[in-house]
Amino acid sequence: TAFAPAVIGEEVEGIWHSGIVVFGREYFFGGGIQCLRSDEFAAAYGMAATRTVDLGVTEVPAEVFEDWLEDQKGTFSAESYNLISHNCNHFADEASQFLTGCSIPAEITSQASTLLSRLMASPMAGAVLPLLQGMPGVPGVGSLVPQGAIAQQAGLLPQGG
Repeated sequence: TAFAPAVIGEEVEGIWHSGIVVFGREYFFGGGIQCLRSDEFAAAYGMAATRTVDLGVTEVPAEVFEDWLEDQKGTFSAESYNLISHNCNHFADEASQFLTGCSIPAEITSQASTLLSRLMASPMAGAVLPLLQGMPGVPGVGSLVPQGAIAQQAGLLPQGG
């Protein structure tokens, strides 16, 4: 977030990781659906929670939630992860909807696509987008960002070409 003003021209409060804490465990998506005791995530990943949103109370039994998680393994697999359109925030939103009928705040689920839009409008897009495309665990960024747009931002193609 320290580089955001130079790259997209504005401050960014944070780039959010989301998980769902229920039944004493945190469930999250990254390399597949994962689960840790709710007090283990910060130590394991070096990220302490900066914001907690109370999404309500679930009446879904733990066993039913575990069955739902099993059913979601194909949808939320390591291969399906996409930094922009299918990330931990999207998993947390779907899990929250299953457990409570409520979504997580939209500014969290839309953050990656909003930042990408701002980046595309930035003169830094040509330098930054190729880096994003080459990052491990970020498949699909190229499919969301047309190659012509990257080349155009980099000044390799004439406008409209």
